[in-house]
Amino acid sequence: MFWLVLSVFLAAVALQGLFAYYDDFFTPKQMLRHVPRGLPFVAHGGMWGDVIISLLVATIVDRYSSQWSFREIVLAILVGIVVSFMMHETYKAGTIPEAHVQYGHLTAAGWVHFGYMAAALAVLGLYYLDTEYTPYMWMVSILLIIHTIVGTHVVLGLVQPDWYSGRPLTSMGTWGAIGGTAVLTLGRTAWLAFGR
Repeated sequence: MFWLVLSVFLAAVALQGLFAYYDDFFTPKQMLRHVPRGLPFVAHGGMWGDVIISLLVATIVDRYSSQWSFREIVLAILVGIVVSFMMHETYKAGTIPEAHVQYGHLTAAGWVHFGYMAAALAVLGLYYLDTEYTPYMWMVSILLIIHTIVGTHVVLGLVQPDWYSGRPLTSMGTWGAIGGTAVLTLGRTAWLAFGR
């Protein structure tokens, strides 16, 4: 099961890259032919982080899916779709053209990411809400927080290349996402470890 899930998730990341390439938004050089500032696919920290997320999701499904009922899986998928939809709606409101969102619309890469995120959130929800406590939850939580830091472009905010005009270090959305991820994952893990 591990290799199947990992292959599907990594294929989704690769497909996003392929769509970004054909949209001329894969590298800064491609992107700069169309806009003076933006966020190309290869510079999107979340896409690199999705390799780690793919490994986590595949491991979680392989090791813990036997603990989940059909009803829990269906509910998690529905919640994953709703949360992914809400997240992508906030992305569409952004003003910086990027590989996933341009001028208020999802690109083909953005639609693939929508599905990827919905599936990943469903698995992570099942892991934190419908899986017995395991000490690995602490490590998974830390990796998710790191992914959120990188995915909200904090690294780009520190480096600030000429072609990126975002200001993630001063964005309430950035710090809300990082803080929310930390509270939800570490809080739930602490509750499972100590609260029973």
